[in-house]
Amino acid sequence: MGLSKELRIAILTYLRDVQHEHPSKMVRGYEIMEKLSIDEYSLQSNFKLLKDLGYIKLLSQSEGSQSFVKITEEGLRQIAINTD
Repeated sequence: MGLSKELRIAILTYLRDVQHEHPSKMVRGYEIMEKLSIDEYSLQSNFKLLKDLGYIKLLSQSEGSQSFVKITEEGLRQIAINTD
């Protein structure tokens, strides 16, 4: 699938929903891969862009399936803009 705006919005939406339901939960990359049915390359490339834009915070060194990730306030604002 690679880079796509729709996928980035889906990742942010999933992270927002998890944060709303379980504020202290850290999401692993593989959870997003399973939920959105994407491959490792798609996850890594979109994580890198989302991190560079300041929409997510990676809580581990990797940008792949083993990484821990949380949505940032900027990411929450981006979701609000794209879902209005």
